[in-house]
Amino acid sequence: MASRGRLLVTGLALGVPAVGLLFLPGRAPTVAGGVLTIAALLFICFVILRRIARHPVVTAATVSGSLVVYLTFGVVWAQAYWLAEHFRPGSFTGLSETADVLVRQDLFYYSYVTLATLGYGDISPVGPEARSLAIIEAIVGQLYLVVLVAGLVGLSLSRRQRRPDQ
Repeated sequence: MASRGRLLVTGLALGVPAVGLLFLPGRAPTVAGGVLTIAALLFICFVILRRIARHPVVTAATVSGSLVVYLTFGVVWAQAYWLAEHFRPGSFTGLSETADVLVRQDLFYYSYVTLATLGYGDISPVGPEARSLAIIEAIVGQLYLVVLVAGLVGLSLSRRQRRPDQ
């Protein structure tokens, strides 16, 4: 229970300010909210992965949790791309030039295209920070899937070997 209490407090300490800062006007609260959003989402991924690692059998909940983490990675990188574009405008080519909301949508789309290593090419990183983030996202996306599938298959097979009746 003490561990769960610490997790709850940590989650609230990251999440509440992140949501609150996103609604305040001005550059500093927006950037701080973006950074806290990334931290809160990564913390959520940590909690889910920790739970999955401690679960001895593969269930629908295990697979669902794993998918949630993978999809959350896309949101994390979209936020990181937005911060890169915010600090260095022009870090990406092919973005909407009208409103911040459209830029965020474009970066959200770009993040999932990169995470899945599709690489359509309609949006491209041109700044060094943006390129570095894209490389890391593509590697993490592929490694996560490989390790996840291998781990879940390994858990499933080890359970079947222990129970010969199935």
